[in-house]
Amino acid sequence: VDVHDVKDANAFNYLCVIEDEKGNEVPIGRTYNTSIKVGEGDILKVEFVNLSLYTDPDSAKVWFNWWSPHVIMAREEEKKPDNTLTAEKLVKASHGTVAEKVWPKRYAERDDIVLLTLHQNGSLSVGKIVKVNDKIGIVSKVIGGG
Repeated sequence: VDVHDVKDANAFNYLCVIEDEKGNEVPIGRTYNTSIKVGEGDILKVEFVNLSLYTDPDSAKVWFNWWSPHVIMAREEEKKPDNTLTAEKLVKASHGTVAEKVWPKRYAERDDIVLLTLHQNGSLSVGKIVKVNDKIGIVSKVIGGG
């Protein structure tokens, strides 16, 4: 997957994922444009206003989406992104939305993104916390651009 280079600007944006406890990719969204350049598979710290959790009503696919996602820095020392348990905590902390929504087309072509099931009690079956950031933010992995 490529990194999107913004035409006529020294800027880039990134389609990012986090991971479930088994290391499967779970979509989290696209960043705003940034001058920070990284490659596919690199780790970024992204801060945002809020994080929402969505479930596709037909397929039960689960994904996250951030609002106003600003890339803060490349995290070269990190080898893995934050996980879905951290994201669930950030949905609550940031007063994000939990709702049904149709699976985004930007993920429809990818067969490497995990399908998670949202349980009736509103939780996902995920593992331990990797980290909880001191600000509303998350460490995510770049899977594409544009």
